[in-house]
Amino acid sequence: DDLPCMDNDDLRRGKPTNHKVFGEATAVLAGDALISFGAQLIIDKTPNNISKEVVLDIVNDYLKTAGAPGIVAGQIADIEAENKQITLENLKYIHKFKTGALFKCAILMGGKVAGCCKETLSKLSEYADNFGILFQIYDDIIDSVLTTEELGKTAGKDEKNHKSTYVTLLGVQKAKETFYSLIDKNCAILASLDIKSSIFDTIYDQLKEKVER
Repeated sequence: DDLPCMDNDDLRRGKPTNHKVFGEATAVLAGDALISFGAQLIIDKTPNNISKEVVLDIVNDYLKTAGAPGIVAGQIADIEAENKQITLENLKYIHKFKTGALFKCAILMGGKVAGCCKETLSKLSEYADNFGILFQIYDDIIDSVLTTEELGKTAGKDEKNHKSTYVTLLGVQKAKETFYSLIDKNCAILASLDIKSSIFDTIYDQLKEKVER
């Protein structure tokens, strides 16, 4: 979505984006290649002791997520929302798919490969939805308060492009409160499942470093 026809961003992680370095056509083809590469990785790297039925299930989940029902739908909704005042529910819909869909897919893949029951998968699904939203809130907050150099991408683009964000709809302080509330809910979900994750602990610590209460 950094392409000129969408977000048209020149920087990501402090480096020029693909289309700025290699041209728009190559950037489009790189995106196409990465989508198919994801499915290849799942098939090639899933351990042999995992049943073919589970592999087929998670590949199907991935392809739906990467396609029309997932991030494509979220991106289209995001484009249609430009230069409009949308509701908080509309915004949540956009980022449930545009931002959160692949996070959710990855988390549920882990649960399915581990053989989790339906109840556990349901809780992991709630966890994943929360994670996608809190990550987007984080992104909206830092976009409004940090510089381009600090962000590694162009600061203030959402405001310049008249896009609704969690900051524009809630204000910075309320957005921060929601961000921390979702982290607390997710920690409670993991505790209820007796799951300890150093990876998510590290992610939350890193996000909190840039979003003070």
